[in-house]
Amino acid sequence: MLKGHLNWLGALLVACMVVTSSALAQQEYGYDHNDHNDRGNHGDKHDRGNGNHGDRDARWVFLGDRHVDGRADRDNIEIKPGDKFRAIQFRVDGGMVKFTKVIVHFRNGSREELDVRANIPSGGRSGLIDLPGQRRSIQSVEMWYGKANPRSRPTINLYGMM
Repeated sequence: MLKGHLNWLGALLVACMVVTSSALAQQEYGYDHNDHNDRGNHGDKHDRGNGNHGDRDARWVFLGDRHVDGRADRDNIEIKPGDKFRAIQFRVDGGMVKFTKVIVHFRNGSREELDVRANIPSGGRSGLIDLPGQRRSIQSVEMWYGKANPRSRPTINLYGMM
């Protein structure tokens, strides 16, 4: 019985952390959850923030998406050359996704391994994930994750903050 209570308490703690980080990111970076600029055609998605990241003209750019097919999955999103980013963010639709690890590969050959252990619900997003240094040119983002419900088919949308 104690083990069941501890599991429930752990799940509640994770949910509170996700909600808190999302709320802080929304407050700090000016994203309104009811603003659906990131829905629809993925061809040219731009989402302007309020610029509290050192630049009043900061904006989010859609970088790619992947469908989560299994309980344990690994995917890679290749990024078109040209733009440089200071942060990334994952946005999830269609079911909860459990992230375990993310590696960002940069065009200069370096990489940054991020310990992203988060459960992101459908309609939710990760917190803002700062990239080291100044704006960086990203070659690809490698993700390890799984879906919580075997009957769902979640989609992960990756955005970069310029």
